[in-house]
Amino acid sequence: MVKQPYYTINFSVTSCMFEIRVNDTPVICMNIPGQLSSRIPINFAISQSGNQEISITILPIFGKNEIEKNVKLTFNIECFDAWANMEYNSNLYQYESPEIKISKPIPILKKIESLAMDVPYILDKKWKEGETLTDVKKIRQKLTRTYLELGNIIQNQQFDSFKEMLKNREKTMATSMYLSTQESENRIKRLILDFQNGFNVFSVAKEAAVVYSAYGKKAALKKLNGEPALTFSNIETKEELMLDLEFYLPKNSEEFHII
Repeated sequence: MVKQPYYTINFSVTSCMFEIRVNDTPVICMNIPGQLSSRIPINFAISQSGNQEISITILPIFGKNEIEKNVKLTFNIECFDAWANMEYNSNLYQYESPEIKISKPIPILKKIESLAMDVPYILDKKWKEGETLTDVKKIRQKLTRTYLELGNIIQNQQFDSFKEMLKNREKTMATSMYLSTQESENRIKRLILDFQNGFNVFSVAKEAAVVYSAYGKKAALKKLNGEPALTFSNIETKEELMLDLEFYLPKNSEEFHII
């Protein structure tokens, strides 16, 4: 029996832009002109035990209109036991993108699966009681204003306010990833340290689009290549730090909250 199931997606991708969602929460969104292999955890998108919806979308490389013939996406959803020092338990699901025939141009590939997964927790789903964001007027302008306010809070080193804004998200991460109080606090401390050590110039992409998730209850601004719209730069090292955040809007409120 797995005491603390820790689920990951182990993926390899070539020549495409792709997104994988779990229960309509984006867990990976990347534009890969070349080739990349990696592994990411997905527990934060699993609210409780039961059937989980896995959706896969493959798009052309950013700037192109058709999926290339050599596109390839493969991934496994694997389970480890965090309680037993990340001991491997099982492979729950395997995906391999279909072969693309050049004689039949394809602008998009999609697939949705349902997969039973167990977790020993139930995450707070207060966003479910929020507004349906697809109905909110001028949402792009409102989200942009929220991003600018957040950027200014960080740039002005108002880190107590920043930590309060991240409280809901960090509670989800701590619960789903089985983090101790100290481990959870260290996540924020490392991020704040980056801001204090040079990542202090921010920008919000002008070409950003609103990306909805959680069946319309959450939203974020994303660049057209899938990257987060909010970027912090270190002028000296020429490095960038992107904050990948989602927001919900409580009922009868004008203030977006990070979730």
